[in-house]
Amino acid sequence: MQCFSSKEIIARSINIDDIEGKMTDEALNEAHKFSNEGGPKLGEQISNAYSSENYYPSIYAQEKLNGVNGTQSSSGLEMSEETDSLIKSTDNGATGGHLLGKGIRPTQTYWFKDNNFMKNAFETAENGENYYKLLIPDDTSTTYWIASRCVNVHSEFCNFHLGTIFKGRMDAKNMFYSGGSGNVYSYSQGLFPIVSISYGQVVENATGKFSVK
Repeated sequence: MQCFSSKEIIARSINIDDIEGKMTDEALNEAHKFSNEGGPKLGEQISNAYSSENYYPSIYAQEKLNGVNGTQSSSGLEMSEETDSLIKSTDNGATGGHLLGKGIRPTQTYWFKDNNFMKNAFETAENGENYYKLLIPDDTSTTYWIASRCVNVHSEFCNFHLGTIFKGRMDAKNMFYSGGSGNVYSYSQGLFPIVSISYGQVVENATGKFSVK
């Protein structure tokens, strides 16, 4: 998050709470029914811990709901929270930013919906404009990162994702696969900034242009 205190401006990347906060209750309830074949539903921990050795990114051990020790952690970083300092690839004994564990029991925090669903998923603002046009402005051409981590849980492995709107659908990109070391992925996408400005700070000049005093 970037804050310009002298101008009372706060700028940050959009996160999953921003998306879900503008969805209708009906659409959000339907989206939260997501589960992979053989995996748990959203918010549920997989029934049995993985029997084989699995790798996980070092930040995962600091997250709320992590299942590193086979139990579901009740405290830690939320999906859109950051650590106080940059995580180094060797922190906590990690190699290349990942650790090896046995008995990981992850919780499903990922959900997916296609563009046809998302078109009818959002509320309408007081001015009559549907939030779909604001949050997915270029329809199926809209692609940007969502600043929220999530875990896509399958029966024998999981993927550690970063959220995205991809071609107008709600999705996430795989950053790390638990089934093997060194499986780090990279993608190129834009950011969706949210800028908060105090209404009283915005002024219009004689030519109709606006500035922040």
